[in-house]
Amino acid sequence: KPVVDLQGQPKKLFDSSPIADAAAIAAVFPPVAMPPSFFTTVAETIGADTSAATAEDTTAASVDSDEFKRQQRLEQNKMSARRSRRRKKIILEELQTTVDQLTAENEQLEEDNKRLEKELERRKKAIKIRDNANGGGLAAAPPSFGGGLAV
Repeated sequence: KPVVDLQGQPKKLFDSSPIADAAAIAAVFPPVAMPPSFFTTVAETIGADTSAATAEDTTAASVDSDEFKRQQRLEQNKMSARRSRRRKKIILEELQTTVDQLTAENEQLEEDNKRLEKELERRKKAIKIRDNANGGGLAAAPPSFGGGLAV
């Protein structure tokens, strides 16, 4: 059975990366639209007339700017963690699907192996019975059986 991804599409088991398709990544993790306030400058933050700003105003703006940058960094970290959790979830689901498929295949192979072992034993018994009926010698076996050692 072929391995498929979450959309039911065939997937290679040993890609160099868990999610190789850039379109799939974009579909799972769409670009984040930044609010217009994200692009404000320090001059806009403290007011258009910067020439009248005092040292106190500049310090307050600097604190506000630092707080803004901190909040921005926290939000970016939060989004990054969310994307990372999504990727991990997708990878784990794909690995679980692979494990399930390989487990089923292994069970089938074990059943086939048991069936073939039984067939081998049955054929060995048939050869032994035939050899005993022919006087127990290997010479009595037809040449097509390779000297009586057929399986």
